[in-house]
Amino acid sequence: MAIVFPAAPLLNEQFMGQRLAQIASSPLSGAKGEVAGVSVGKLSYTAPHQNWYSTLDAVVAGRILADAAPQSWRYLLCEDDRGIGELEVAPNLQDPATPFLALHEGSATQLSIEALSFAESLPEVINQTFEARFLKIPAVGFTAIWLHRDGQDLIVPVTGGGDALATRQVYTELQVTQALLSRAREAREAPGARPGR
Repeated sequence: MAIVFPAAPLLNEQFMGQRLAQIASSPLSGAKGEVAGVSVGKLSYTAPHQNWYSTLDAVVAGRILADAAPQSWRYLLCEDDRGIGELEVAPNLQDPATPFLALHEGSATQLSIEALSFAESLPEVINQTFEARFLKIPAVGFTAIWLHRDGQDLIVPVTGGGDALATRQVYTELQVTQALLSRAREAREAPGARPGR
C-alpha cells in the first residue's frame, strides 16, 4: 500500500514564491538571494505535511496522539534530493490567499526525509495505507513522523528522542510516552512553566 498525505488547503503558490524571495533578500538570510546557503532559484519543495502539536500534559496523561491537534503545514525545502529547510504555513483568517509563513533551517528537514524513506520500507506500510502527519512536542524538543490509520499508529522519531528513541526505528505511542515522561514532568515543574504546554 502506501503513505498518503492529507490534502492541504489551497495556497497561492505565487505568493509563497514571492515571500520566499523576500526572505532570501533579507539581511537575516545570509548571502543575498540565498536560503540556507542555496540560491532561491535552485530550491524545490515537497508536498506538504500537516503539523500536529501535543503538550506536556498529554505526555504525562499518556495521550500524546489523542490530544494532538493540527495547527499548520510544512513544505520541505530541497536542493536536488537534499533537505535544507522548511516553510511553515499557517492559515491567515483575514486573507486566506496570503498565509503566515515561517522559514526554518537545519538538519530536521533532511532527517525528516530519511525518516519518511525508512517508514516506506516498514512491513506495516507495505501492507496497509497510513496517513503521514508530523508530530511536534515543542516543550521537550521532540519531533517525529506519525503514521496514522484507524486502529494503528506508528511513530518514527526525527529529533529530540535522546538515547531512548533512535531514529530509523518505529515506536508505539506507549513507548514514546515512557521515553519522554521524565523530561515532560521536569519541564512541567520548571519555574515559569505554562500549564498545558
